[in-house]
Amino acid sequence: MVSERKLNANRENATHSTGPRTAAGVEISSMNRTSHGLTARRVVLKDENQAEFDELHAQFMQEYSPGTASAMGLVQEVASGA
Repeated sequence: MVSERKLNANRENATHSTGPRTAAGVEISSMNRTSHGLTARRVVLKDENQAEFDELHAQFMQEYSPGTASAMGLVQEVASGA
């Protein structure tokens, strides 16, 4: 059980936690929880070069020529982790 004093202190502190107030702040904070691996929403982050990734991906596809869906997934996973 939380004391009334702690509960009131928590409520007071919560009024100071309003999150980002500008569009730029929202954009920055949206990257706070960047996922990786199978749960990633983005393979190339904003500070990385999309063209470089595309070239690397094309090189892997040419080199390994995956013939099945599972092989394609493995090649994509290797390219994403490189």
